[in-house]
Amino acid sequence: MKKYNEKEVKRILKQDLTLPQEVDEKVYEAYGKLSGKTYQAAGRISCRKWILAGTAAAMLAASTLGVMAAGGFFTKDVKEEGKTLFYDFEIDYELTAGEVTAVPKYIPEGYTEYEEGKYDKDGMHQNGISICPVDAAWLDSAEDMLATDHLLDMETTTLDNMEAHVLTLDWDQERAGKGFDKRVYLFNPEEGYVVVVFGGNDLPMEELKKVADNLDIQVDLTKPQTYVSEEEKDKERAAEEEWQKRQKQTREDGVSADQMHRLGEAFRTALDDAVVTVESVKLVDSLAGYDTADVADYEELSYWLNEDGSLKDYERLTSDFDTQEERSRENVGQKFLEVKVKAENPSAETIDYWAGAGKLARLVKQADGTYAYPDASWEAVDTSHSLIQSAGYPVYFDKACNTGENRNHFFYRELAPGETLEYTLLYVVDEDMADELYLNYNVSEELEDDSFVDVSVK
Repeated sequence: MKKYNEKEVKRILKQDLTLPQEVDEKVYEAYGKLSGKTYQAAGRISCRKWILAGTAAAMLAASTLGVMAAGGFFTKDVKEEGKTLFYDFEIDYELTAGEVTAVPKYIPEGYTEYEEGKYDKDGMHQNGISICPVDAAWLDSAEDMLATDHLLDMETTTLDNMEAHVLTLDWDQERAGKGFDKRVYLFNPEEGYVVVVFGGNDLPMEELKKVADNLDIQVDLTKPQTYVSEEEKDKERAAEEEWQKRQKQTREDGVSADQMHRLGEAFRTALDDAVVTVESVKLVDSLAGYDTADVADYEELSYWLNEDGSLKDYERLTSDFDTQEERSRENVGQKFLEVKVKAENPSAETIDYWAGAGKLARLVKQADGTYAYPDASWEAVDTSHSLIQSAGYPVYFDKACNTGENRNHFFYRELAPGETLEYTLLYVVDEDMADELYLNYNVSEELEDDSFVDVSVK
C-alpha cells in the first residue's frame, strides 16, 4: 500500500471519490454504522472523501506499535504516529471467508434498535451504539476503515474470548455536540473476521465494552466472500495515482472560458442529454412565500431558519486547500439563492432528469477571461448540522414528484420526449461570496469535465 504524508491526506479528504458499486455500498454501510444515519449510494452523486476521513487518515506513515499476530485468515501489524492509528493486514487467500453477522445479547437500558445493528435512545441517530461485522474479504479491500487520526488512548484487552482494542478518541466537542467518540475492535483471525463496535459520547466506555463482550457472532460459510486480486489492486492504485496527478494539473490550469455558460444560454448536460437553460438568479432573504413541502429536507433546513424564514448566521471555518491547515473562523450571513431553470428533453425517449445536478462552486475570474479554482476550502464549524453548507446542492425544488418519506430521488423527475420543464430551485449561500458563485453541472469526477454557469449576484 502506498503511504501518504499528512499534507497529501488532508488534500485527498477534500476531493471527490468514485467507487465501484459494490465497494461504494460497503462504504456507505460502514459510514452508516459510524454516523448512525442511513446513507445510500446515489449512483449519480459520488461519495465525498470527507465521509471517509478515518479511512484516508490511515494512509499516513506510522511507526510500529505491535507485532504480527499468528495463524488464521489474517495477521496484523498495529502502527501509531501521534494520534493516528493504522492497521496493516496480511490475508491468507487460500482460506474462504464467510458472511459474518453480530447480534448483541446485551444493550444498555433505554437504547432501542432503529436499524439493523444501530441503537440510540433519543431518536436523533447521532450517537448511541453501532455494530459492524467485517469479514476477511471486506477487510482486505478496506482495511483502512479501522484507522483513525483522533486517537487519545488505546487499551488492549480480551473481550468475548477475542483480542480487543478499546479506543478513546479525541472528540472535538466544539464542532459536534453528538457523535461517536469511542470504539471497540474485536479480532478473530481464526474464523476470519473483525467486529467493530462504535460508541457515542452519550455512553460510558464500560457499557460499550459490555456490549462488545456479549455478542452472538455467526459465520455463514455457505455465503463465501470474494477477494480482490493483487493484480486488480495494483491497477486500482496506479489508476488512482494517475487520476490524482491529472486532477492536480487541471486544477492548476484553471477553468477556460469555453467551460463557462451565461444566464439564458442553453447547453446540454452530459448525464441525460437534456438541454438546460439557467434563466435567472436572485438573492432571497427568507423562505416566506415558498411552499415548505417543496423543501427536500425541511427538518435539516429548519435548524438554520429564524422564525421569519430568514437564515441564521453560522460560524465558517476556512482552510488552506492543499494543506487543510486552518486559516480563520468567522461568523457569516446566509441567503437563499433563487435559480430559475428551463429543461428540455430533445430525445425520442423518456429520460430520468436530474433537476438538482448543478452544484455550487466558487471560482476567481482572471484578467485573461479564464477562472482560477480557489486556494481555500470552507465548511461549518458545527459539523452536526453542516450538510447544507458543505453539499452545495439545492434544498428546494418546486416541481418535485418524489415527495414521499424516501427522498433520495427528490430532485429527479421523468421528462417525456419533447417535454419542457420550467422550475425553481433554492440554494443556501454565504452572503459574502454571492459575487463569485457558479453552478457546476459536471457529474463525473474529472475536473476537465467541469461545466459551469455563472450565477454570481453582484
